[in-house]
Amino acid sequence: MAESPAEAESPAPPARPIRPSVFSALAILVGIIAGLGAVFFRDLIAFFHNLLFLGRLSLQYDASQHAPVSPWGPW
Repeated sequence: MAESPAEAESPAPPARPIRPSVFSALAILVGIIAGLGAVFFRDLIAFFHNLLFLGRLSLQYDASQHAPVSPWGPW
């Protein structure tokens, strides 16, 4: 059966407003998750940098220090 034009164009129900306390809690949760993701991503970069450029397994990385010459050669 086909819908009548009045049924097909019915408006969506109005959105419920979110309380400020719930909205703030969601914002804090998103901030915590994003911060942990940033720390994980930086550790991942340090891991692959140390593995591929220095030939060691480590999460210690200081971006302000120059790395020594790579054991894989000058390229």
